[in-house]
Amino acid sequence: MPVSCHEPYEAYKKWVVRHQPRDCWDIGMGYGNIGMMAQHIIPELELNGVEVFVPYLIDIQSHAKRYKRILVSDIRDCFDKLWQVDMVVAFDVIEHLPKADGVVVIDYLKSIAKMGLLVALPIVNYPQGPMYGNEAERHLAQWTVEDMEELGGKTLFKGKVCGLFEFK
Repeated sequence: MPVSCHEPYEAYKKWVVRHQPRDCWDIGMGYGNIGMMAQHIIPELELNGVEVFVPYLIDIQSHAKRYKRILVSDIRDCFDKLWQVDMVVAFDVIEHLPKADGVVVIDYLKSIAKMGLLVALPIVNYPQGPMYGNEAERHLAQWTVEDMEELGGKTLFKGKVCGLFEFK
């Protein structure tokens, strides 16, 4: 969705305050709420985004103008286009990929995150089909806290629906 599950927001903001990143890749940025939240904490934070669905970027609710660069692409097509930054965030992205692709994407994003990769996703059965005319909104994989921890993620937050995981 163009906005993510609100449950892990406080844990995310605490991470940003603690680490003070200078730059960020916001993967599946939607309206840009996750980047905007971090930029409210660190006004000079450079935001870069990846979004597959152009209508989210031009919507009246979009914060795309805060971003220095935006690539309109599926993250799986960006592996040779992104560079290292302090923080990489992927909120409500990984569940939209087949599980094997999700693992590959997490591994790649870890490689470009100097301080950390933060992944937020549903940790309960949460079926979802296309929304807002966007086929990419379909959930293709179900993840658990244990799945994220087996991949090396540290659980920063476990809510009723969503979890937040840090990868280094």
